[in-house]
Amino acid sequence: MAGGWVGAVQEVARKRRHGRLRKAMGDHCLLAGSPQNAADHYMTAIDLSRAVNDFVWLGSALEGHICAK
Repeated sequence: MAGGWVGAVQEVARKRRHGRLRKAMGDHCLLAGSPQNAADHYMTAIDLSRAVNDFVWLGSALEGHICAK
């Protein structure tokens, strides 16, 4: 039973890490002048952040997505 719980926690941490990375990639794309790539990265970050209830980073990714449009 504990192995399944540990695996679930690791999966949430992996998704959280990946979502935060994609948000940062969106920030860099936006700064580099590529709003379409930034919007794609932000959408992935939004999906992953919403899935793991990472609300601060979700709000940040939503803000970035609006700026990229």
